[in-house]
Amino acid sequence: MNQSSSSAVRKFSETIALLDTLIREGKGEVAKQQILELPRTGIPRSSATELASLARRLSLPYLSLEFMRPIIHPRIPIQPEPTQQEYSVYAGALAKIGAHAEATTILKRVDASQIPEVYLHKSMILFQKWNYAAAIPLLKKYVAHNSLSEYERAIAKVNLAAAYVIERKVAEADVLLTELRETTQSAGYRLLLGNALELSAQLEFKRGNYAEVRRFLHSGHTVLKQMATVSEFFIRKWMSILDVTESKGREGLAELESIRQEALSRGHWETVRECDFHQAIATHDAELFTRVYFGTPFPRYRKIMKAQVDFPLQLPSAYDWNPCSAVSRSEVRLFDMEKAEEADRDVRLSAGHVVHQAFLILTKDFYRTVSLGTLFSELFPKEYFNPHSSPARVRQVIQRLRDWFLTANIPLDVDVSKSEFKLKGDAPYLLRVHLTYQPRNRQTGKLETLKAAWPYKSFSADEAAKELQCSHRAVSRLLSWALKNKKIIRSGQGRSTRYRFSK
Repeated sequence: MNQSSSSAVRKFSETIALLDTLIREGKGEVAKQQILELPRTGIPRSSATELASLARRLSLPYLSLEFMRPIIHPRIPIQPEPTQQEYSVYAGALAKIGAHAEATTILKRVDASQIPEVYLHKSMILFQKWNYAAAIPLLKKYVAHNSLSEYERAIAKVNLAAAYVIERKVAEADVLLTELRETTQSAGYRLLLGNALELSAQLEFKRGNYAEVRRFLHSGHTVLKQMATVSEFFIRKWMSILDVTESKGREGLAELESIRQEALSRGHWETVRECDFHQAIATHDAELFTRVYFGTPFPRYRKIMKAQVDFPLQLPSAYDWNPCSAVSRSEVRLFDMEKAEEADRDVRLSAGHVVHQAFLILTKDFYRTVSLGTLFSELFPKEYFNPHSSPARVRQVIQRLRDWFLTANIPLDVDVSKSEFKLKGDAPYLLRVHLTYQPRNRQTGKLETLKAAWPYKSFSADEAAKELQCSHRAVSRLLSWALKNKKIIRSGQGRSTRYRFSK
């Protein structure tokens, strides 16, 4: 290593140490601003990996991918080849953006016994799917690994405690949270102490010990009130939920609505969901409960919801969701997501086509925004996410959906903000959502799209790729499948090859 390279490594090492300290002290916003101001070129390879890890911790996963992509997917082969640590960091960023399938594929090639972060990345993927039970053994392996620093181990234990609480493993949660309250306080980990106090309150809430809930929440507020973090907001959220629950909805609804509105402005969609759920339980509001139930795509969460119902409830087989907050006294149009068509009107989409798939993805969850990474991985499941080209492909599909809304005179739109997408209504319009809906065979849906474009004429592979907005490789697989199943006929050879549908 020459003197210039050594100097660069030393400079970035100092920056990395400073960023790590800021995060530990709960000054995440300051750290975020500093890492965003760093240059994107001239970063030593070892520093890029550490910066990518910090970017992920600061909820900047796309920046993390930007740091790592030249190493994982270089334009020109590099030596040495990517290490297992580098693959792990890249997979962690993919997991954060919702590209779970690609992240999982990469993590399979990494030895978790040597790179323990693999356990953490896999558990975070499961967390996002509300599968906390499956995450517990992975987190236990991560906590037990001897390569972790005390701070890393404390973070892992907080995550493990959260999984215990949600899965109602009361004894395990009690022991671990008691330990965490002591160790994080003595070590000066104020943010983690606040997290442990909030989780302790959640545990007592599940036990019905409301006096203890209030005590832990007040202690947590004392620790976190001087820190501009979302953790302090969570303390206030649980205070409001406690008030509504204790009073059976007779008190605290106004404050809970205030928390809900703050969560909307913060973009913390899980808090909005929790506010609606706890309000429905406390006030025995069957309509609100049904809305939350159908608007939640996680089977485990829905199971937890049903276990807490203590009032008469009859869940329907489908739910008519109005993405617009306004109501209408006149008859409202209805689009059946399963049939991909409007009731009693000639308004439809090609079922299984990429535009219909995008529409379906946006209706799976009434609360969360859909990340760009999730959209890409679900629309193009066999392709790698490229932070430079993939966003444009997703936005093209979303624009086609928005154009269809306009053409069909449907009062819906897609709100796009910071690589997040959310369906919104400009006027009342109903979407019939089915919990058990299974998308039609993707290949069949894509073939129907091609048949609509060329019902009688022949077409080339290039034309098909352009129509479907997918890669030539994906089209080649589709056409090979169609030929094998005698859906289409091929003529010509090489660049003159044409395809047409069988009569």
